[in-house]
Amino acid sequence: MENDTPTKDLPIMLKILILGGMALTLLIPLFFIQALVKERSDTKKEAESEIIRSWGGVQAVPGPMISVPYRENGRLLYMLFMPDTLSITGKVEPRILHRGIYEAAVYDADLVLKGEFSKPSFDGLAVRPGDVRWDLARIIVGLRSPLGLRDKAEGTIDGAPVAFKAEREHPGVYDFTLGAPLHLARPAGTPIIFSLSLKLKGGRSLSFIPIAENTTVSLASSWTDPSFFGPPLPTAREITAAGFTASWELIQYRAAPERIGPDALRAGLREPDWREEARMPAPNLGDGKHFGVEFMIPVDAYVKSDRSAKYGILFLLVPFIALLLFELFAKVRVHLVQYLLIAVANVVFYLLLISLSEHVSFDPAYLIASALTVLVTAIYAAAFLKTAVRTIGFSAILALFYVFLFLILLSQDYALLVGALGIFAVLALFMLATRRIDWYALRRKKPAPSAVPPSGPPAIDRKP
Repeated sequence: MENDTPTKDLPIMLKILILGGMALTLLIPLFFIQALVKERSDTKKEAESEIIRSWGGVQAVPGPMISVPYRENGRLLYMLFMPDTLSITGKVEPRILHRGIYEAAVYDADLVLKGEFSKPSFDGLAVRPGDVRWDLARIIVGLRSPLGLRDKAEGTIDGAPVAFKAEREHPGVYDFTLGAPLHLARPAGTPIIFSLSLKLKGGRSLSFIPIAENTTVSLASSWTDPSFFGPPLPTAREITAAGFTASWELIQYRAAPERIGPDALRAGLREPDWREEARMPAPNLGDGKHFGVEFMIPVDAYVKSDRSAKYGILFLLVPFIALLLFELFAKVRVHLVQYLLIAVANVVFYLLLISLSEHVSFDPAYLIASALTVLVTAIYAAAFLKTAVRTIGFSAILALFYVFLFLILLSQDYALLVGALGIFAVLALFMLATRRIDWYALRRKKPAPSAVPPSGPPAIDRKP
């Protein structure tokens, strides 16, 4: 017959120490699970980068510049002149593309760029007037990737329609440049007025480089989870269930001098090769030379799985504490192997969660993984908890903590606060539940019962 009294072969204080060591040891597989999450996340990022690079790359729009060639020491060089004003309006239509089980945010962007230049001048530079090739001047605009153009780039210069075509001679910010011929024969003080329609495709983010003295940008999109970056951040923004609108206004602020050589401009903007673009989360975030919007996919499964694994120690301690309280108050015997198997079940929960979330959305994956873990733990614990009330109580504790973890994962801004309060609540409940226990008494051994002489007359030894 099984004994229902607390274990006699292992002092309770020693058992608590062993359980603590067991919990620390089980952190090792949790670390391996976190490493697995990182590996799968890196694989996802590689797939996402490949999708974005194949679609058109991470786009950045510097705006048009005037490129004028000149000769110096027998070499043909180029000088870039920046606009005085630049106004950009655009509509961005995002979509989700898939590759296998992975996805990436890409977009089609229709942009209209308008502005004006002052007439270029080499005054103050050590360039002889006869060395300047005004007849070869062009208006150019660069794109990060040659795949990023959806349609022909068309516009007007001083009201006359022009077509912007691939430019091989005049270098710009990027290796891929569009250009249109420019006639500079005009009276002094007459501005050069331009407009340009760009139909782009890209992924992850759309950024702008403020090269004009005064720049305004206005964007509208159906994407509901934008992340704006700068400086500067939008002067006005509105995010609704239908999408977002945002506008930027920069006065007397430019990321490049009024006139500069292409090599110096590239070095100043620190622009990487377009083939490496898709590996960047967004182009040079926060460098003061780019601003724009990142099309964020809401917290993905790997991020949530990694965040949940960081609370793994809590989900090892909670079952231990619950079972230990059953031992202390309900006089139930729980073997160390039983503690271990229940803890391992909670570790395997994370493996189930990661694998399921790659094929279904995170919320159903979490529901299935947690339900399976609570179910198998309840069935197993029923064998030694003996009564339905104890089993239901223990299962309810586990289920509540899985709900608690899910609430933490839903809250990106308050996750640390909610997690800290949860750990404090577990500690407080354990302290309240055990505040009347005499821990010294648990260490004392009960005296062995004294021998009781048999009742009745003494036995008579009859010998033949």
